[in-house]
Amino acid sequence: MTAALAALVVAGGAGARSSALPPLPAHWPRTLQVGMADAPGGAAALRRAAPFGFRYQYLAGGANTGSGWSTWNPAGTFASMYVRDSWAHGVVPVLTYYMLLQSKPGGGDEAHADLANLQNDATMAA
Repeated sequence: MTAALAALVVAGGAGARSSALPPLPAHWPRTLQVGMADAPGGAAALRRAAPFGFRYQYLAGGANTGSGWSTWNPAGTFASMYVRDSWAHGVVPVLTYYMLLQSKPGGGDEAHADLANLQNDATMAA
């Protein structure tokens, strides 16, 4: 989202005050970008397929399962490897931290599993 569009969205809200937005981060795209979910090691192929600006990956696996994202690569390097591969090929990495669904006890469809985990003190502590 460009700064001008962000300013328009903020200024257009009900009861919005006029104020300056903070600057965009250095090297942030100045145009609308499109992204796609992409597996580890796939940044080069993704970039060759189309000029995608963003590359998406869930960090998941459950908070109390022993198999969360930090176990996917040695020493919890999954996220840093994904980010390095993305930057090396000119794509902005987007990591979504979503551990709730696959945590225990869960069960049932996504809504029921999430609600059960949100109501479980041990799950939330994990």
